[in-house]
Amino acid sequence: MDSYDFVDSVKAEKANALARYKRFTNIAKFFQLIEVFVAVALLSWSSTHEKAIVKTESEVTAVTAIKQAAKQIERFQRTQSDKIKIQNSVKPRRELRRSVTEKSRKSIAATSGDEESTVTSFDAVDRLSNEEFRIAVEAFISKQQSILKQQSMAVEF
Repeated sequence: MDSYDFVDSVKAEKANALARYKRFTNIAKFFQLIEVFVAVALLSWSSTHEKAIVKTESEVTAVTAIKQAAKQIERFQRTQSDKIKIQNSVKPRRELRRSVTEKSRKSIAATSGDEESTVTSFDAVDRLSNEEFRIAVEAFISKQQSILKQQSMAVEF
């Protein structure tokens, strides 16, 4: 009979192992169900709070934009008031006078090819046309270049 007892004990252990296995699988399924429930709860909570976060960020952006606009308006008003103050304060303009050195300037000689002209004052220079002024400058430059060439030739010898 020992063999029957042994078979019964093996069957009993097998039944106990199957029961434990079912219990563990049921517990695992329960925890999986809880995990899914927690995940859905977190997802729904985050979606409602995400809108609040975005709303808060947009509100912060709007507030900073309003502050920057207020600063620009204040700066604009300040410059406008400064301009009005300058316009309202009528100061007599000082008369510009010629300096002593300008009165005693030497005459300027300009040569260009065949023609030669002498300018005796800055008023005459002001009356020169652009072309005449350009010719006078070119004549001066060519004269200086020829002087430099003569000096360099003299140094070489």
